[in-house]
Amino acid sequence: MNLELRKIAEKMVRNAGFVSVRFGNVLGSNGSLIPLWSKALKEGRPLKVTDPMMERYFMTIEEACSLMIRAAEVAEPASIMVLDMGERKNIFELAKEILRKAGKENYPINIIGKRAGETLVEEVMTESERALAVKQDNFYVLKS
Repeated sequence: MNLELRKIAEKMVRNAGFVSVRFGNVLGSNGSLIPLWSKALKEGRPLKVTDPMMERYFMTIEEACSLMIRAAEVAEPASIMVLDMGERKNIFELAKEILRKAGKENYPINIIGKRAGETLVEEVMTESERALAVKQDNFYVLKS
């Protein structure tokens, strides 16, 4: 989602007194990289990578569900919850690692270029939010 749209949506949710959650890329979900790359490999097509410098956060479907459940259990109204997803992963390096594990080190990877509005480095919290975030288990809570 476009960062400006996300900010507007979060503000609307917070103003209504509800809780927001921020997701990284959910592995195995519709449109996520792994199923797309797996299909490309099966069909003999090159893997597509937007930019060799692109970095993203990843979470599993189980982690995404856990985030939603935990937010419902403990979050205060108008707060935002973010899963601690560790370090960002470089997409190009992830593609190369998957190909190495599949025994296809020389398989082609096409660099397709980033789309309008897409950032090279994903941020799930701003520096000011990070300074105010409260760590609870494997989540961060941003209070209004």
